[in-house]
Amino acid sequence: MARPTTKQQLIEQSEENFKKLFALINSLTTEVQEISFQFEDRDKNIRDVLVHLHEWHQLLLNWVKSNLSGNKISFLPKPYNWKTYPQMNVEFWEKHQTTPYLQAITV
Repeated sequence: MARPTTKQQLIEQSEENFKKLFALINSLTTEVQEISFQFEDRDKNIRDVLVHLHEWHQLLLNWVKSNLSGNKISFLPKPYNWKTYPQMNVEFWEKHQTTPYLQAITV
């Protein structure tokens, strides 16, 4: 797939890849969808990956909304920066350990 060069192409490619992701997830049995990975320290299952993506999407949406309204903010919330954001990811993971899988696939 070619790299998008316009906003519309980026939106279309994002939507296409999102559909592919969920087609793959939906092709798995419910049991496999909720099984733990054997290779990850933080994101240990599909739920963890989906809520991680959700949290980063929220960061982006908040950043765009704030900056478009004239409130210039940094992409990463304080106290994080590009050297310390791994701790933010851990906090996202901890925040969602009680999020049910079925909720994670609908957020």
